[in-house]
Amino acid sequence: MYDSSVPFLIDKDEKTTIVIDVAKDKIEEPNIFAKEITLQPKSAEDLKAQLVKFDKRKDHNAFLYLKAEVSNTVATVKYPDNTHEFINKDNERLELLGTPCYCNRDIEVDEMLDIIYNLRDKQNYKSKREVFFDRGGEYISAIRVKSGTLTENKDKIKLFTDEMNAMFKKFSIKTCKRKIHFLGQMYLETISFQYTYESRSEVPDNYKGGVAFQGRGMKQITHDYNYLAYYDYVNSTNLYDVYIKHRSGYESVGECVKKRAKANSEGLDAPFYETLKTFAKNISENLFHSFNSAGWFSTVYKTATINAMDGGLADADIEAVTTAINGGLTNIAERKSYTKWTKEFFKYDTECINK
Repeated sequence: MYDSSVPFLIDKDEKTTIVIDVAKDKIEEPNIFAKEITLQPKSAEDLKAQLVKFDKRKDHNAFLYLKAEVSNTVATVKYPDNTHEFINKDNERLELLGTPCYCNRDIEVDEMLDIIYNLRDKQNYKSKREVFFDRGGEYISAIRVKSGTLTENKDKIKLFTDEMNAMFKKFSIKTCKRKIHFLGQMYLETISFQYTYESRSEVPDNYKGGVAFQGRGMKQITHDYNYLAYYDYVNSTNLYDVYIKHRSGYESVGECVKKRAKANSEGLDAPFYETLKTFAKNISENLFHSFNSAGWFSTVYKTATINAMDGGLADADIEAVTTAINGGLTNIAERKSYTKWTKEFFKYDTECINK
């Protein structure tokens, strides 16, 4: 993998060798010398080059070799074997199991717990620190945490994390940038990981389809025409195209059903509209659809969203992602904060290999 030794850091100095003088250096215990090192080169450019090399090793093991030599002594030196390598407590070589960044890998459940706690602590959300999707008239019981700590309910956080990782893979949300944007926006849309359903008894006049089609899921899909598009995606139907063909102006799907006989004749009729209302609850009550609809909305349906994610993580990029998702800059200050806090948690500036 490398032509020569990989530099590491001691404090801020770059080294490839540690020299220990057992006669002068402090020995903490008999026969034990301890020194903390950081296993990376000093410059950001060298670090990125090292991580890129590592990331290319698909389906191959990688090992860290630390070797020891003894010199300038008249004592008899005994090594465990002729490699002179350090090994782990199980007498195995030191294996490297992944790059530091979150590109092209799953987020582990313990990491997800840390992400949740980090966001809530940053927003000083003390009273709700240990709850998870516990609110709303419609909800996903499998991940609902209303009592005990999140750590004590780790099985529920794992269900959430596993479904999120599966969705990330399906919709190619694979880079740190895309994951950071998605998590920051999702945290806002779900009101700090509490709601999969907007839970309004009345909705604004601009909600197409009314109360039955208010916000649901990890991206709070709203309006009956968006639900119809997702229904088509899941069921391989073309009723959204029927709606677009026969609607007048920007009328809702419900209005189109009531007024356009030709749409009715092509399957977009009153019985189907009732079916769509029932289907809508999958997005708020079914973990798969809650994430699947969010991934679909952010990539397949609204390609401007994924394109904006790839632009970067500056304020302008967060605004572009927000506009693509929300149609405006609603709650932009919070969206920026949640995205930036997630970026900091990911250590994006120092550890991502795909900046």
